[in-house]
Amino acid sequence: MNNLRPILDLLDEATTQRSQSVLMELLFWRDGFLCPFTGFSFTAPGRHVSARSVHIFPFSFQDKPLTLKALETFTGRQLALEAIKYINHPCNAFNAEKNAHYTYDKLAWGIEAVQDGDQRRYFFREVRPDEISSTIKLSEGQEIVSHSGPADGQIIQKPEPSYCNIKLAIARAMHACGVSDIIAEMYGDDDDDEAIVNQPVYLGGPFVSDEVLLRRLDDRLLS
Repeated sequence: MNNLRPILDLLDEATTQRSQSVLMELLFWRDGFLCPFTGFSFTAPGRHVSARSVHIFPFSFQDKPLTLKALETFTGRQLALEAIKYINHPCNAFNAEKNAHYTYDKLAWGIEAVQDGDQRRYFFREVRPDEISSTIKLSEGQEIVSHSGPADGQIIQKPEPSYCNIKLAIARAMHACGVSDIIAEMYGDDDDDEAIVNQPVYLGGPFVSDEVLLRRLDDRLLS
């Protein structure tokens, strides 16, 4: 494979230097230039949309000790350490149209991954249907089919099934117990903790400390 060395170099740069642009390049190389959720093209000519690189385990996990501790408690130390090491690796990411990305971060939908022999299959799962972006054309249970990039790109690891399924389980659990709705209500709250406003609805949001989020959640549950 003529491109094996460049791909290995890019993988190292994405993982060690946490380069977002390099990660996106790798994902294009692996999955091509069509959004598998919306069907929109990421490139000209014609109508196209901007791509967003979506992290399954949020990029900010690496700086969230309480979130990582919770992950370790429920999944084991090895997976929690993997989440830090591979947080910006293609096995923890995929490209999507921006509104699909936004509603994934809000835990409105998730991905169920199934190991089928040597193949990995991925299925679209609704969690909070009313909040799923209208740009998404997939329905509950529909298989997610990525349009492969160049042949050389197929050596790039696809999303790790355990990451997808854990993220889906978190989304379902938060929805079932009402936590996601409580956090969603914090959007636009006018109070002292302005940092919480307009942040994603998952533990590990990029600009909100675990302490602030958990304290606010505790206050709401006790009120």
